[in-house]
Amino acid sequence: MSLSNTTILSIVIAASALSLLLTMLFMRYTTKHMHWENKARLDMMRESIERKIFEANQSLLSTPSRWRDVNHLLIEAQKSNSIQNQSNSNFNFIESLGISTNTIQVNKKQVFVLTPFHEIHDETFEIIRRTCLMAGLECLRGDEKYVEGNILKHIISEILGSSLVIANIDGRNSNVYYELGIVHALGKPSILISSNIDEVPFDIKSQRIIVYSDLKVLENRLLSAIASFAINA
Repeated sequence: MSLSNTTILSIVIAASALSLLLTMLFMRYTTKHMHWENKARLDMMRESIERKIFEANQSLLSTPSRWRDVNHLLIEAQKSNSIQNQSNSNFNFIESLGISTNTIQVNKKQVFVLTPFHEIHDETFEIIRRTCLMAGLECLRGDEKYVEGNILKHIISEILGSSLVIANIDGRNSNVYYELGIVHALGKPSILISSNIDEVPFDIKSQRIIVYSDLKVLENRLLSAIASFAINA
């Protein structure tokens, strides 16, 4: 029994269609499998990196001198006479540092930036500075002035004299978080930025945080947030 040319052509077309369908299904399965495989690999890499960061922090804080270097602001605060009767004014802590709240004048054009003092954060700070300039604001950070004596006094004075505080919370820097706690206690308007929301501690994730994937995104979102602050101020 012989098959007509039309029948043979139909069989070839059907076989080709079936082959194409099977190829597409295989590629889809392979892509999905590779996605989960890559995700698992990335999760393992992240766990390894986080473990190395933890071990590095443990090494960094392994001696009293190293601990003092990393947490110098906390130590300076403990040296002041800040532990007083809880019924007293919140400004007792500030005044114990030698800051007269009566002489503080807020500069509406001044923005103070809380940031780790490390070169890996310098580019981010320059983006913040440039964005502030675009908004007509002056941007400062704690290490731009030479200060003798208590650096905490200087930083708090700058916070009090600023209309807005921007905090770079990348790296979980203890000094930045300590300063940010003071900012919140004073009721100062603040904008938090982070390049990775997964690194943000759970207790401040409820705060308004600008999360950015690259510095251009940071510039755009920060400019919008500053504009919103100016409108609501």
